Amino acid sequence: MKTMAQAHNRKKTPLRISFGKIVREKRMALALSQEKLAEKADLHTNYVGYTQGTVDAKISCKHNGTDEKRTKKRV
Repeated sequence: MKTMAQAHNRKKTPLRISFGKIVREKRMALALSQEKLAEKADLHTNYVGYTQGTVDAKISCKHNGTDEKRTKKRV
């Protein structure tokens, strides 16, 4: 059985980096924001940002609005 860390492997491998760049290029070509892409794809905006490599993997959000931490990186 996999541990939690193994099940949620979020290492930035060359394949994931390449995929994220392609997603961003296609999104930009279609003039879509991350929010609009997430809405059209039925995904969370954090996932779109993470996939593109623009949001750090460690995102913590509480839905009650009292605690929200986000670390953004520039590509």
